[in-house]
Amino acid sequence: MADLDPFERRLQILLKEWDHLQFHIGRLDTIAFNVRQWCVTVFTAFLGIAATLRRPEVILLGLVPVALFWLTDGLWKAVQKKFINRAWDVEQFIASEEFDRAVAEKSLVAFETPLMSVQFDKKRFISRVKDVLCAGLIPSVLLTYTTIIICCLISYFFLQFAF
Repeated sequence: MADLDPFERRLQILLKEWDHLQFHIGRLDTIAFNVRQWCVTVFTAFLGIAATLRRPEVILLGLVPVALFWLTDGLWKAVQKKFINRAWDVEQFIASEEFDRAVAEKSLVAFETPLMSVQFDKKRFISRVKDVLCAGLIPSVLLTYTTIIICCLISYFFLQFAF
C-alpha cells in the first residue's frame, strides 16, 4: 500500500474495513450458535441429573445457567449489531452519489474510515448493559431461550408427576 496515493490508500482501507466487518458478522453468528449449543447441553445435563436423582427441583436450578447463556448471547448480539451498523454505513456510502463524487475528486475525507474500534468506547456502562438486554430481546434470541425455559418448566412438572 505504500506505493498508492492517499486516495487509493483510503479506498483500499474502506474496502478492507467492509470485508473485515462482513467476516466478523459471520464469526459472531458462529459464536452465538455455539453459546446456544452449550445452553442446550447444560439444560440437558440438568434434566438428566434431575431425572437420575428423582429430584424435579434440580431442573429449576438449570434456569440460572440458561439465564446466563441468554445474557452472553445478548452480549455477542450487541457487539454484532455494532458491526452490522458500521457495515450498513459503509455500504450506504459506497452506493451513494457522495462516493461517486469522492472517486471523481479523488478525496475520501468526507467518510471516516476505519471507525469500528471507536464505537466500543462511546457509551457508559449502563448504556452498554441496556444494549445487551435489548439484544437479548431480538426475536431469534428470545425464541431460543424462551423455548428452553418452557421446556425446563414442562420438564419440572413432568418429573413432579413421574416420581
